[in-house]
Amino acid sequence: MIRLQTNMSNQLDQTYRSEDISNFKKLEVGVNELYKILKKHQQDDEVKHDSKQVSHGNTTVDKMLIYQMSRIRNLVLGSDVDSLKEVKDARVDNDGNEYPILSERLNAQYDKMTSRIDDVEKRFIEINFDEYEPDKTGQIPITSKLQHALNRLKDAKGGVLHIKNGDYLMNGRVAVYSNTEIKMENNVTLYRGWSGGFFDIGHKNDAYHGYEGVHNVQISGGTLDSNYENIDKFPTTEMNFVQLRHND
Repeated sequence: MIRLQTNMSNQLDQTYRSEDISNFKKLEVGVNELYKILKKHQQDDEVKHDSKQVSHGNTTVDKMLIYQMSRIRNLVLGSDVDSLKEVKDARVDNDGNEYPILSERLNAQYDKMTSRIDDVEKRFIEINFDEYEPDKTGQIPITSKLQHALNRLKDAKGGVLHIKNGDYLMNGRVAVYSNTEIKMENNVTLYRGWSGGFFDIGHKNDAYHGYEGVHNVQISGGTLDSNYENIDKFPTTEMNFVQLRHND
């Protein structure tokens, strides 16, 4: 709910100007939120309306579909239940495509299902960070390699990154994206090797509205070490280990 200042100053002074600016800012935020919700509804929501919400004559699409399906069942089954019409009807897939014989329709449906399973398996992958041959002595920075691995998970729409035991030097933050799990073994230590921290939840240049940013991120195991023993080599005045930003 937007709460505007309605009892404004009766003088055209700084108080009135401040109240006016405050109202416009609230209106801008509110309108932008509505625009964002509408845009998401139009472009991202796969199912935009339920059939119960759509009217058709004096009834709804939902009730009309139930009625039509009942009619079709009666026509297909007929009086003999196991009719040839039912077999013929089964040759039509969910997209309305009719196949010459039932087995062709079943084979096509099986191929689609297999393709979807393969797609899911490719989207959610697991990466062993050892394949990048990172330095485990804490002497050579590994940030670019770590970011490359995390970018692969982003491209796959999610996955798990395994980091094996060792000492790793970080010379910058890495961006972590949605549906990412970083699993470090117990004897993993990430050492600060620059003036800042370790993880950005989302890229620092990405802009989000409200709290609909990066989500479902898990970081477990291991140790994040501020490397205070080498403060002269890697000076800093302030830092945070994980930059959360506006995420959900």
